[in-house]
Amino acid sequence: VILTLQDARHAETAIRFGSALNGALEIGAIGQALKLTVSDDGREPQVSSLTRLVATKDVPAADERSSCAVDEEQTLMKRWEAWPPSTRREAMLEQFLTLPEVEAPEAAPKVSKAPRFQAQHPREAASAHLGATQQERTAELHKAAAAGDRFRLLALFEAGVDVDAVNEYGQSPVFLAAYHDAAEAVSLLAWAGADIDRPANGGSSAWACAAAIGHEGAARALVEAGARTVPVQRSAFVGSEPDPSFHWLIPLDSDAAGAGSCILDDALAEDFLCQVDHLFESLPVAARTKSCSSDRSYYCDSEGWIQEAFKSAFLAAQEKHRALVDLELEVTMPHMRFLHYADVGGGLPPHLDLVRTDEKGRRSTHTFILYLSDCSGGGGETVLLHHMEDNAEAVLVAVEPRRGRLLLFPHLCPHLARPTVVVPKLLLRGEIPVVASRLQSATSGVELLRWRGLFVYECIEAGNNGGNMEACSPCEQLRLLPMTWRKQFTHQEIWVMNTAYCLYASDGPQVALEATFRGRLDEMAKCLAVSPADAAVRLFWADAVISVEGDDLSTWMRFLTKRAPSEQQTCQFLWPNIVAAGEGRRACRGVEEAIESWTADAEAEQPTPGIDVWKPKIAEELLQRELEESWFEWPRQPTAESAHHFLKKLQMRWSRDTNGESRPSVVGMLLDIDGATLKPYCASPLSPPARHVSDPEVCVTILGGPKGISPGFKACLQDVFGTLAVPLLKVRLGPEEEMAHACLAYLRLQDDAGLLKAAVTDLLRLGPSRYASLVASSERALYSLARRLHLVQKAFE
Repeated sequence: VILTLQDARHAETAIRFGSALNGALEIGAIGQALKLTVSDDGREPQVSSLTRLVATKDVPAADERSSCAVDEEQTLMKRWEAWPPSTRREAMLEQFLTLPEVEAPEAAPKVSKAPRFQAQHPREAASAHLGATQQERTAELHKAAAAGDRFRLLALFEAGVDVDAVNEYGQSPVFLAAYHDAAEAVSLLAWAGADIDRPANGGSSAWACAAAIGHEGAARALVEAGARTVPVQRSAFVGSEPDPSFHWLIPLDSDAAGAGSCILDDALAEDFLCQVDHLFESLPVAARTKSCSSDRSYYCDSEGWIQEAFKSAFLAAQEKHRALVDLELEVTMPHMRFLHYADVGGGLPPHLDLVRTDEKGRRSTHTFILYLSDCSGGGGETVLLHHMEDNAEAVLVAVEPRRGRLLLFPHLCPHLARPTVVVPKLLLRGEIPVVASRLQSATSGVELLRWRGLFVYECIEAGNNGGNMEACSPCEQLRLLPMTWRKQFTHQEIWVMNTAYCLYASDGPQVALEATFRGRLDEMAKCLAVSPADAAVRLFWADAVISVEGDDLSTWMRFLTKRAPSEQQTCQFLWPNIVAAGEGRRACRGVEEAIESWTADAEAEQPTPGIDVWKPKIAEELLQRELEESWFEWPRQPTAESAHHFLKKLQMRWSRDTNGESRPSVVGMLLDIDGATLKPYCASPLSPPARHVSDPEVCVTILGGPKGISPGFKACLQDVFGTLAVPLLKVRLGPEEEMAHACLAYLRLQDDAGLLKAAVTDLLRLGPSRYASLVASSERALYSLARRLHLVQKAFE
């Protein structure tokens, strides 16, 4: 028998009614289902179980209840419309209280598993893993409110929740939804009967939080739900103008894990500190969840008044102390903790602080401590350690608590709190992301800035404005840094200068398939094989240039099923075009035309698609002359004409005009044993960008053939690049000379890794001498970083 009751108070009447029956009786009430076992000996019936029914006045059948999981969200809301919000909240809370607080119940017997991959309705998927304890379910409720997940919230409502449950910061689900601008979640929680005016720790309401952050959607939803619009009256700008003093505790260039630790004294006004004191007095004390000798009170600065005060303090300190400019700090993270040591002897053992990630994905790097009391009688110091040991050898520096003192140190720095002697000791602790830090070398006059994990170079030599970089402050330098960076060049050309040989003689080609070593056709074929796949390759002989660019050659190779040709096969691809150009015939054709000709006569010799042979006119004239005995090498005029032709073509294609100014987006890189040593370190430049000049997007790599490039031809190439105002960088890849194909293979690997363009850009921006200083400083910085990581690892061990 099932009885539907209008009120839970009628349960007693139902029990008396059940005593007149024999057998089992189930009584359903609003929010309850009472199962009574009635014996036939006339004894009083006993309530054997109490379960929750999520239903309206009509209790659904079992098959109907199973279909609730796949109903649309409007269905559940319509079924609950008959209940006033207070009743909805009570019904959810009643079922929620049946869960254990922390320990999960015993596992239910295993049932047959459904298929591993099965499509589910969003409502059904949202009902999975709602939490088996009150703690777990409350955590899921907070996540769903912050994410604005309506399906998840409705599933939690149906399973039973406390819609006003708060986290350690006193934030309710409505507050979290407003903090993350989840307007729909705010409206849904208000519909479920949540207290929309419930303040978080410190007295800030959900509306005050949304209004302070600028979340108009959430603020509007709260007003429509009837929230009070009363902001909390606090200000970061109170009291007299501070006069901050700054002191480095551990220098930035130290090998210790705490490098960059510093303190600020007198940076915050006394009136502001009094506001913080009053805030602490209003906060609840959290239950101790771990062995700790201090009481903790949690506060989220959702309105940003403490964050604004810290920001103003650092700006004021930077104006007075130039050394603090070395630290560019973002706004502190809003989640903070008060630590209150009320008993003598309270302290903390050596430990490391954890990294916090905020709702925007930013990760903290440093810990800040604001001391709110003096411990001048000794004890209570914060001790920064070299490694995770509590002894005199591990101590780097001890910081005495002083009211208004602000301590900043990296998370990676081990530290401890010495036992207190003078009580109470009160401090405010939180996290902050450091955007930039500076590592200075005292010997080279070079600085490294770290910007979001990347090292950035800035020259600080006296009287040096950085070439084409205008002198500007470090903050201005940082603002110039590009936020996006293309790792590879937009276009590359490879020029292999085999100018010690001629491709043609008066009676035909000087190279031959039977002896590819003549004219070093074999070495040029190797260079073609290892060059970047999307690069244009130009093989220079003294009198002609073979160009391979585009996809025609690779398409033709695939058509002939020779995707990885050998050195001899590569020479065979080049040979028909060399012969055709020597005879004055057309030496290049398209793939479709070549396939059509090959289909008609596969044995006929024809030029290979994608390969072009360029013969300057001056070379034809020189072939008709008898070479003078005073010539020790082929005249350089054909090479100069060819280089000018290809470079001019490239420059016209890739140069741009912005506001009437030319952008030299083409750069040349000449491999020379006397050039600057190129050290690819990272995928973005280490130097700040040059003003009014864009970074190179096209690179022409020039390297010598088997015999290198003679000084005369080097001077010829420099003249051509200088005439067209294209910068030509002299670069070496190592202390020894290597074969051309080995150098190309190395450059290809660096380019594929996204490191080549950044290194070339740094060399172009800085010049050889300053680039060498950058390389030396980078190596020292990397060594120092490796030392710090090693020390941190030892500390953990």
